[in-house]
Amino acid sequence: MRIPFLEVRSLSAKTRVGFVLMPVLLALILILFSVFQLISYQNHTLEGIAQNTAYSYSDKVDRNFYERFGDVQAFSNNSLVQEAIVNASKLKGLEDYMNGLMRSYVMYDLMIVCDSAGRVVTASRADKGGVAMQTGHIRKGNYASARWFRRAIESMGPSYLDFSIEEDIIKIDPSKYDGHSMAFSCPIVDSTGRLLGVWVNFANWKLVTSKIRMELEDDLVIQHPNSFLIMTDTLGRIIDAGDQRLIEKQDSLFASHLSGETRLTFKKAETDLSDFVQGKATGKGAYTYEGRHWNAYSFIPKKRFSFGVLFSKDLTGLYISIFVLIVFVSWLANKFTISIARRLQYIKDGIVKLSNGEIVTLKENGNDELTEMSKLINTLSSHLKQKVVFSEEIGQGKLETEFELHNENDELGKSLITMRDSLLSFNRLEEKRKWVTEGMAQFGEILRQNDSFEKLCDNILSRLVKYVNANQAGIFVVRPSEEQPKLLDLISCYAYNRKKYLERTIKEGQGLVGQCYIEKNYIYLDDIPQDYLVITSGLGEATPNILLLMPLAINGEVHGVLEIASFNPIEDYQLDFLQKLSESIASSINLARSNETTRRLYEESKMMTEELRAQEEEMRQNMEELMATQEEIERKEQEYLQRIEELEKALYERDENKN
Repeated sequence: MRIPFLEVRSLSAKTRVGFVLMPVLLALILILFSVFQLISYQNHTLEGIAQNTAYSYSDKVDRNFYERFGDVQAFSNNSLVQEAIVNASKLKGLEDYMNGLMRSYVMYDLMIVCDSAGRVVTASRADKGGVAMQTGHIRKGNYASARWFRRAIESMGPSYLDFSIEEDIIKIDPSKYDGHSMAFSCPIVDSTGRLLGVWVNFANWKLVTSKIRMELEDDLVIQHPNSFLIMTDTLGRIIDAGDQRLIEKQDSLFASHLSGETRLTFKKAETDLSDFVQGKATGKGAYTYEGRHWNAYSFIPKKRFSFGVLFSKDLTGLYISIFVLIVFVSWLANKFTISIARRLQYIKDGIVKLSNGEIVTLKENGNDELTEMSKLINTLSSHLKQKVVFSEEIGQGKLETEFELHNENDELGKSLITMRDSLLSFNRLEEKRKWVTEGMAQFGEILRQNDSFEKLCDNILSRLVKYVNANQAGIFVVRPSEEQPKLLDLISCYAYNRKKYLERTIKEGQGLVGQCYIEKNYIYLDDIPQDYLVITSGLGEATPNILLLMPLAINGEVHGVLEIASFNPIEDYQLDFLQKLSESIASSINLARSNETTRRLYEESKMMTEELRAQEEEMRQNMEELMATQEEIERKEQEYLQRIEELEKALYERDENKN
């Protein structure tokens, strides 16, 4: 068999030139690949920088807000706050305390204390510079419906809200406050744990997040110009950015830019986000402060391909190495061309033999690709030989022989295993069919015996328990009577290789036997409690693993129930066999009942005939006695008449004589 693409003769000059030019082509490819790898490496490095910057951005914000989270707990826990809520005379001291906090903690725009009903008790009167604040509209307010108030009341602990714009803060002085805040609230409780009110601090958003962002952006832009940072809330809204308009435009979701639209108007310029390496970090909180899980994004311009990269000093060593490689590979290509051709011819000859059905073994000298090809051919030959041996085993009927697939794509091996499994499955089905056929024949022979019905059932159970590898069995037969409910009598049982007669009678619907009789369908239990007596079963004393109750029915009429208990599962084919056998047993019960009825009627007829004969003989004797009595009466009547006549005659003669 010829395989054209493996035809190898002496290599032509063109082929040798191709071998020489190939390193040059590979060198050019290597240069381009190295350039793009360099750019990729630089961008990968930028990704790490962007990711670290985003994480630092998010972490610093979380840590700062953690301190604010601790502030509100400390402020609200002051005894002066508790006293001022219940005693108005202490309010002046509380206000001085709050104004002092405003000067010390410059990031807060406003502090409010409310009672438990949400009514404002007091609010800070001076800002961080000590300048009076116009908070009259706040002191008259009620914040029972405010989210920060409800959160503190519901959690009975410190709480915090997402970025929001507070209108009440803007009203203090629109020229100074933009209302961009984050509310930190905490319940105020007395020593008994009773709720007195709520303390809330409104942190100035820009003094916290913007300062952190600008510090990070300034450091980042030094090395990577045009880089910028953005933070979004849990809804995807931009809540911190170098472009204030993005924050003010709260209906614009930054998430839409990340999911599809890559262009973003940033600082009055159209920015394509696909030109940037992106880092993302989700806020995780700090210590006991869980955070708001905002997303911090950092964007650093990507490195792009340019001809200037080709002249990068980082590639000088590569160019020298490639030149040396071209010279050396060209020399090697010319030297090993003939050797490669010879080895290719040898491998081709092996493949031709293998294609003709011959098992071959090639030499495996060396450690190169051609040697690997030889090894693969030898492996293929070995696999084919194993399949031949496996096929011979199957042909000899050794279907239990195992065969291991060499890999998941071994189609020939799969076909052989499928063939073996099909044959094995057929044999097993044939064995089961034979088992059922032989069983029906054996029990058919038993059923044809002319023994008494009880003895017949004993023989059936004795053979059946062993044939199906069970442990116990019993036959319950419906008592022939018109009374309701029907009664089922245990007429035969077999347990642990010894006969055991039990006086057992079960009512229709009682226990599993009675239920099987009513439902006219078999019951198979494979999860039987250890306390077997709980199950109202016919055998009742063992604790088997499997319990089968089979109705003995024919033509829709149930004549009894067959109960089998076993420690081994009953297979489907055994169950089919028992269903067929139950019909035969039911037929035998019906036949036995018919024979019994016929025999009983015959005996009754015979007895009635004997009684009639005896009565007839008695009547005959009575008739004879009656006739004899009648004759005696007639004789005595004649004698009596004769005596009367004689007496009349004597009287007549006497009268005559007197006259």
